[in-house]
Amino acid sequence: MRRLLPLFTLLLNATALLPASADAQTVAPAEGRAWVLGFADGKTSTHYIVKAKGDMWTPNFRRIDGIETARNGLPLRYLDVAYTAEGDALDFVVTLVYGAFRERLQIAKVRVTPEQPVLVDALAKYGVEPVTLSIVSVPPTLAYPPLATSASGELEIRVDPVAPNAPGYRVVLINHSARALISVQYEFYDAQRKLLSGRRKNERNEPLAEPGQEVAFEITVGKGADGAWHTVDHADFSTVMWEHGGYDGEPRPADMERALALGRRSVLMGALATLRSMRTPSAALARSAFDQFDPSDLGMYNARKAALADLDRLDKSRDTIGLQRWVAESIAELERWLARIDRAVQ
Repeated sequence: MRRLLPLFTLLLNATALLPASADAQTVAPAEGRAWVLGFADGKTSTHYIVKAKGDMWTPNFRRIDGIETARNGLPLRYLDVAYTAEGDALDFVVTLVYGAFRERLQIAKVRVTPEQPVLVDALAKYGVEPVTLSIVSVPPTLAYPPLATSASGELEIRVDPVAPNAPGYRVVLINHSARALISVQYEFYDAQRKLLSGRRKNERNEPLAEPGQEVAFEITVGKGADGAWHTVDHADFSTVMWEHGGYDGEPRPADMERALALGRRSVLMGALATLRSMRTPSAALARSAFDQFDPSDLGMYNARKAALADLDRLDKSRDTIGLQRWVAESIAELERWLARIDRAVQ
């Protein structure tokens, strides 16, 4: 049942919002740097450099049609990128992760300089569209902990700069509710200027945070339409979405997530009906189950790609026993996904 709680406002580190003295205002911060992960579709992920070493992983990458992506029977799940600073350069290690972090395959080690981005085209051999790694300069910026507002009194939010002169922020969500947190909608502002908006959630309807759990993620504020880098003075978490269809705040994001989940539910039920109907293993019939997955939905797109790559491998090897086992495992995985959807929206 939906309900709207009063807006709950958290003022974080209020004493740090202003410099300690007039002298502090005259100290210019140093120019910063960020590394950028660029995808073939033009999208980018920017990460402010504050440590000599760092890494990130993402399930949100594009696969190449017709190329096997599974490895040793494990589905490809994540693209992992780690870096080590060496002077002005960054040494990157690009890795593919299979299963639930059960197996890792190093794809490339490359050195990137501010003058020379690097295209990691070795990924294509493994069914992943190449990515570009580059380094960009970030003009001097004085960043302070912004005012953070939450639509729910049961979700504690902290937002802090990753460094004093960085337009990047670490967001910490603490779930004080007895319900699982499914997703949050947020908007970051500089005065009245909206710098960015987004929705944080997991790809296959997994809870973002169970009751009592704390989760964290980082956000880099890129250049605005005016070409300048901006800092955040207000972070508004305007919709907080809970399990069983509950939400606090603005209804539109919650309605969109519910519609997406119910659409997925219908597709998953159809795929399960197809897979369960098999009396003898059939790669063609199994493919038809996953052909129903919507390619415009990234979570379903990646699930379909992984499934079709597995089926191509099993079909070529004529591994009937392996196919039978794969169908049983796929049924179990889709049932778990369907149960998560039911938990999220019903």
